[in-house]
Amino acid sequence: EEIIDIKIVPRKISMFTKMLLQRIDILDIQKKRIKNWNTLNIKLKDLKVRGIERIFSKINDGEVPLGSPIVINKKRNEFRKYLSDNHIHCPVHWNLKNKGTMKYKEDFQLSKNILTIPIDQRVNSAGIDKIISTISSFKF
Repeated sequence: EEIIDIKIVPRKISMFTKMLLQRIDILDIQKKRIKNWNTLNIKLKDLKVRGIERIFSKINDGEVPLGSPIVINKKRNEFRKYLSDNHIHCPVHWNLKNKGTMKYKEDFQLSKNILTIPIDQRVNSAGIDKIISTISSFKF
């Protein structure tokens, strides 16, 4: 109980972290992510691969995406491994556990089929083209 009453003072940010943060151009990072999302979105729309569905068709003003989520109707884990084998590393989306009492069954289904394509500021236009080429060469 004594610990609860003690005033905790957060530590200071390290000099190294300060230096790193001062060297980051946040606006440039945001601009690159938005550009990458828009480019990938257009190319996915034009690609029209059966078995892949874009979750979002646009982003709103002020939104800066971390990735581009898509729904894979089948073979999601196999597709994710294929992308990884081709040096496209997607974050893992964990399956929700269905206990038969889930209120929104669509959430359970989505958790088994969602995949997020990376579009961060390190990806350039050649990287987007590689992503599209790799997606189109997968056998769904």
